[in-house]
Amino acid sequence: MKVYFEGGNEFSYSIKKVEKYLKKYAPIEIQFTQNLEESDYQISHFISHIDRTRVPYRDKNYAVIYYCRDGWDDDIYNDSLDFFKRAKFIWSYADFNNLYPDHEAIFIESPLGVDPEIFKIKNLEKKYNIMTTGYVSSTEAIRECFDACVKLNTPFVHLGGELERDFGMSCKTAYVNHITYFNDVLDDDVSNLLNHSKWVAGLRHGEGFEFMNIEGALCGTRSICFDMNCYKKWFDDIPEYVPPVQGEELIEHIKRILEKGHIPITEVERLHILNKFSWEVVARNFWKNIMDSRG
Repeated sequence: MKVYFEGGNEFSYSIKKVEKYLKKYAPIEIQFTQNLEESDYQISHFISHIDRTRVPYRDKNYAVIYYCRDGWDDDIYNDSLDFFKRAKFIWSYADFNNLYPDHEAIFIESPLGVDPEIFKIKNLEKKYNIMTTGYVSSTEAIRECFDACVKLNTPFVHLGGELERDFGMSCKTAYVNHITYFNDVLDDDVSNLLNHSKWVAGLRHGEGFEFMNIEGALCGTRSICFDMNCYKKWFDDIPEYVPPVQGEELIEHIKRILEKGHIPITEVERLHILNKFSWEVVARNFWKNIMDSRG
């Protein structure tokens, strides 16, 4: 069976990672093609209504990997429902049945994964109080993490955008006395940064998965996460949870956690992550659903 993955360089690093590991653990009867017309099956990444308009889908068998939505009105919602109804199945970590109660599609609930060969404990010096990632401070609570570290006068590391829109200048300038900044690094480098950090931010206002919660855990670094059902159902009691608030109230919550110092991941927690989130397990389950849905 020839499979076409929608997308290309316009997708984020995280979504490219999903595709990379799904391809790595595909069964031998799956062949990948870059030609939609010759494919038997299409995999569509759904990030918002804008993304789903890029590839014609009506004449193909297709499955949807659902990530999130934004900018909705009734017309867009109804148009997206048509897209979902025609899919063989929807595959997502999100509470899709609650988000789209009228979707009428087969929904397969699944987490995303982690590579234990890359993300592992390396016993490196804990140089940073917290590691943050991302490109939009308001949705990922980046400013609050920065400001909590400033109040404690401790160093932190940020991986992602320079956040000029959020701070009116590069975060490297705004927090010059506390920040170490990286962008465009490989997963091996991310693993090293996680090992160098006492905490990692797995914070996002709204639906999401946040790889840092599991990648950090396998590196021995506990995450801070919002106390929301979309996170607690996957990560159990491994993160430290804070209320989904903003501003000074959130800064104080983060500050109190950072003041605890490093709380190591236990062996029981590490094994739980491995058994539940290894990419091999997650990907093989995905392809089983693809093969079962071919009829």
